[in-house]
Amino acid sequence: MPGSFGLSGYLVLAGYILATLGLGLSFALKQKNLTGYFLAERAAPWWAVGISLLACDLSAISYIGTPGWTYRNDLRYPMSTFMMPIMAVIVAYLFVPFLARIQAFTIYEYLERRFDLKCRLFASAVFSLQRASHMSVAIYAISLALNQIVGWPVWGCVIIIGGLTTLYTVFGGMKAVLWTDVMQFFVLVGGIFAMAGVVLWHFSGDVLHIWNVAAEAGHTKLFSFDANFLNPSFWKELTVWGIFLGLLVSQVGAYGSDQVLVQRYIAAGSARSMTNSLIFCSLIQIPVSLLLFFLGFAFFAFYHDPKNATLLSSLNQLVTSSGGDVQNFVMPHFIRNVLPSSLAGLVFASLFAATMSVFSSGLNSLSTVTCVDFIQRLRESRPAFGELSLTTARWVTFVWGVLVTLSAVAVHFAQMGSVVEVAAAVIGFFSGPLLGMFLLGMFSLRANSTGAILGAIAGFVVAFLLRNHVSFIWYAVTGCVPTIIVGYLISYAASPEPIQKVFSMTIWGRSKN
Repeated sequence: MPGSFGLSGYLVLAGYILATLGLGLSFALKQKNLTGYFLAERAAPWWAVGISLLACDLSAISYIGTPGWTYRNDLRYPMSTFMMPIMAVIVAYLFVPFLARIQAFTIYEYLERRFDLKCRLFASAVFSLQRASHMSVAIYAISLALNQIVGWPVWGCVIIIGGLTTLYTVFGGMKAVLWTDVMQFFVLVGGIFAMAGVVLWHFSGDVLHIWNVAAEAGHTKLFSFDANFLNPSFWKELTVWGIFLGLLVSQVGAYGSDQVLVQRYIAAGSARSMTNSLIFCSLIQIPVSLLLFFLGFAFFAFYHDPKNATLLSSLNQLVTSSGGDVQNFVMPHFIRNVLPSSLAGLVFASLFAATMSVFSSGLNSLSTVTCVDFIQRLRESRPAFGELSLTTARWVTFVWGVLVTLSAVAVHFAQMGSVVEVAAAVIGFFSGPLLGMFLLGMFSLRANSTGAILGAIAGFVVAFLLRNHVSFIWYAVTGCVPTIIVGYLISYAASPEPIQKVFSMTIWGRSKN
């Protein structure tokens, strides 16, 4: 019956959770070393890696926030989806050759090879802060939905999701993360089709009617070609320049310098397999993202159908009483008040899938960075401490799981706005300076460690100062550009490094070794 999350819904949700835990924990006894635990022996199939990349990038933030965006706004932001293949080609050209050659565990190993240890540790610490923040928002997003659908307290939902995901990630490692990602991806897509099918059934399959309703309300705007760069309002609008330049920089920064995403395609092994996984991910992301954006239109038409006036009033009252953003509530409200119980269970399982995927991937990568870039690397200068054990790696993963879960509880009490904007802001704010550090190392023979670090700090400062003057889509650019400029100028003021020391770690010399 519509409007209830009954027994059948709980059974579907419970079945999904048990299947995920069973699959994840089945890999527990198969972990023999750190390469297997962190990188699946560098032998993961490229197609599975591509799906895992998409699954860990499509958290509940995207699952809830993307339809919510088009419900409230228009089609300008969705156009960024078509930049994904361009991003994949750029990342495959710039980053993959280095990763394949140095057989890295983390992308930040490149920075030590190019600069020095302190540069590597600085970037690893920045990543850890970025990913922990993003994961906290992702867990909060799904917990908010769970609260609206079944009425459980948000903080309790956070602990349930964090605890379950930490369990199979701690014991299963990368193989558990990878293959649960693949399963979760299909659950996620199934949820999208279930919701779209219900709305299409309501309108007898009349997609044109859905489009016309959205068009009449001004939700079908595709492009804004405003080029008045001197007007302060330009930098707050979703123009073509912001969508295709700002978000391209953000995407390249994420897929090139974010260990969560990089670790997925490192697990594919060879340069060819890494490239295949990136291209495959970018291609399948287009239809999946467009389906999510279409859901926003579908929800808008559904709620503004005169027959559903009561539902629209209920949604508006929910938003008003919570003091939140309608983007965060439209999908949870639809699941609870429209879907039959069994379908509500499937869709909610897909929300679980989206969040568990990004959480497990994040935990695995945070553990990798902590163990490899900090504990193991610093132990190399203290041989008495010996090699890092698998048990230690699991304990590190557990500790990160606890910390991020507690942080997500704090996000709940912080009362943030649209989760999709908050998440994009977090990623953009951190990925810009990180990308700038890598570009300095790859393109400049003069760049040095001090310049890269101080440049990144300058990038963070500029991005922070401009945060209220530009749209979130420009955050990566406002951090990346100052990093490159300041980093190069500081490096240029110092004595240059010997060419033979840095040449092979730039794009000019990477084919020489």
